[in-house]
Amino acid sequence: MVNYSGCDAGFSGGLAVSSTGQVYLAGNDQLEAYSAQDGKPVFKTMLTGRAWAPQVVPGLDGGCFVSNDLGLQAYGSTGELRWTWNPDPEFVFYSESAPILGSDGTLVIGTRDMFYGLDASTSEQKWVIAAPYFRPRHLSADGIVVGLNRDGLLDAYRIEAVGGANSPLRLSGPPVIHSLNAPVAAKIGDAVRLTANADGEAPLNFQWSYNGAELVGETQSRLTLAS
Repeated sequence: MVNYSGCDAGFSGGLAVSSTGQVYLAGNDQLEAYSAQDGKPVFKTMLTGRAWAPQVVPGLDGGCFVSNDLGLQAYGSTGELRWTWNPDPEFVFYSESAPILGSDGTLVIGTRDMFYGLDASTSEQKWVIAAPYFRPRHLSADGIVVGLNRDGLLDAYRIEAVGGANSPLRLSGPPVIHSLNAPVAAKIGDAVRLTANADGEAPLNFQWSYNGAELVGETQSRLTLAS
């Protein structure tokens, strides 16, 4: 067992272990690093900004990334601040969203209204997608971002660049129904209301069916069945 006796970060921050064997601890206002082998301190530095529970993830080269109330910061393996990223002075980070790092060096961060893909080395924005309260969890090698939507259900987005790394992006692939309030229990004589929530390239078209037969005129996301 390794004892990190000099740790001051407290219990409100994030923790990550880098590929170079350093343990990063982010507290309310500081970032600390320790050797994973013997627990000896490597560095301690004050964070840019404050947050109740800052999120920290390891970098590809032994550094780390920290998100808090002022945005996203990249730190080197010796505690030097490499860059700070915030696209808007009144930008609000979604507190439950930690940054994730893909194998291609793309850093993905979710916010209150959208999520971004950044170059982890420079913080240059690669793309942005409107998806309120989306919490990215994984970026695959073939460009699929998987995460949780505002209802706590799993969503997936395929990222395809259009005309260059900094050009607008589109979502491709077939539509995906990510929630359906079925089965539904109802009393005899009560109407039953079904709702389907789906994501995909607009416009989305719906068609309800019963026992394999299409219900004429039922082409909206909601369906009401009379008793």
